[in-house]
Amino acid sequence: MKIQLSIASIVVLGCVYLALGLPDSPAPGSAASASADRPLAPAAAGGALVPAPTGQSNIMTSPFGQLRREPAPELVSKRKQRMLKAGYFTPEEYFDMPLTELNRLAKKQDIFALLQLAERYYFEHQELQYEDGYDFEHTPTAIGLAYFTKAAELGHGGVLPSLIKLEQESGDAASAYAWYLFAGKVAQPLGEKFDWSTLTEQDRKRALQLADRHLLALPMYR
Repeated sequence: MKIQLSIASIVVLGCVYLALGLPDSPAPGSAASASADRPLAPAAAGGALVPAPTGQSNIMTSPFGQLRREPAPELVSKRKQRMLKAGYFTPEEYFDMPLTELNRLAKKQDIFALLQLAERYYFEHQELQYEDGYDFEHTPTAIGLAYFTKAAELGHGGVLPSLIKLEQESGDAASAYAWYLFAGKVAQPLGEKFDWSTLTEQDRKRALQLADRHLLALPMYR
């Protein structure tokens, strides 16, 4: 009898609870609402996502560290130093130009846009990927090399030493040697020496073909 009474009491209480309805969601500006509106960040242990403290950046974090975009002025400053050291440069307005505008100008074979795209894709793709117009379909360093190649084939000899080094770093000895041969064919001084003693005969033959292909791409041969 007591058990039946207890069950009946629970049922009655449940009906009353349902009749009264569930509590309203927290009003905007309340403590609960503010907590829900804050960005998520990992908890101190286990990497679980919890509301970040008020005022924290909206950039998501992970147990491996926080994603960080380097401020644009720092990137531009490093790019200028890198380009000056490499032996080529562009007008100032190209350094802060949006990616979409650089893409548009590159299609018109604007050599300064090509150089900026080459630099940004090859050396700054971690930051560049957040901009509109970024190419997610190809490897960024391959895109960078392609833009450097296009600039050289349009007659910008200043990029040749960098192209040789980048191809060497990528492990493509034949392509690197091809640019070395190309520089000789167009009488472009490189300002430094390169060691080709480890090239195979196959690499040398392929390099000759590539160098001729680059040469035929020059505007004077079109």
